[in-house]
Amino acid sequence: MEQIGLGAGSEVSLRAEDGAIVVRPASLAPLNLDALLAGVKAENLHTSVDTGEAVGLEIV
Repeated sequence: MEQIGLGAGSEVSLRAEDGAIVVRPASLAPLNLDALLAGVKAENLHTSVDTGEAVGLEIV
C-alpha cells in the first residue's frame, strides 16, 4: 500500500467498475489560504506559547 501512498486511516474512494471494486486514494481538494483564514475566529485562536530565548537564527 505504500507504493500508492495509503496507510492505516487513509481516506479512499470506492467504486464499482466492470464487476470489481476499485479502491483509490481520496483526492484532496486544493487548499486555499483565504478560505482557511476565514475560519479563524476569536474563539478558536490559539494563545501565544513562550519557547524561550532565541538560540539560533530565529531573529532576522
